[in-house]
Amino acid sequence: MVWDERKRAINLRPEPEGHGLDFVDTRDRFEWDSAVIVPTYPGPDGRPRFIAIGWLDEHLRALVFSPLGTEAVTASASARPAARRGASMTKRKAGPISDAEEARIQAAIARDPDAPEVTDEQAAQARPASEALDPALFARLTQRGRPRSETRKKLVTLRLPPDVIEGYQATGPGWQVRMGEVLAAGLKTGVRGRKRTV
Repeated sequence: MVWDERKRAINLRPEPEGHGLDFVDTRDRFEWDSAVIVPTYPGPDGRPRFIAIGWLDEHLRALVFSPLGTEAVTASASARPAARRGASMTKRKAGPISDAEEARIQAAIARDPDAPEVTDEQAAQARPASEALDPALFARLTQRGRPRSETRKKLVTLRLPPDVIEGYQATGPGWQVRMGEVLAAGLKTGVRGRKRTV
């Protein structure tokens, strides 16, 4: 799943400015295998768009997306669906929502053109993701875990000074990869350290 970081930042904002949901969570834990797909309006680029209504951590969610061939989807919104219609499309039952929650959902729909409410006509066209998506794309989206790497990494344990660990962690997600790159660059430049004698 890919996305525009600007759109992700907007989606992450708490209501009422955004939806309070992260595309990363959707990528990692959205249950495509039990989701239903509803066609919606084309995106600004003319590509077909769909709404996937499914479960994310025991909460019903709507994901607005466009397929990118059979390899991935691009996300444009992740939100709470208009609950009454979304809940009736899945096998698991979502609990009732309050009028206040429904009002929040409707306000979010009104604010975000990328998260439209599903019309009755669109709901009638809803199909399970396994039927609505290209089989190769469905297989990729329901694949659990990270794809196997050509160059598998080894798990090691080593002791490092706390300030080194904290410094790398402060650089944000992917800090372990960056640390590995620095170590690999040291090997290439001949920095091998000193041998320890007993």
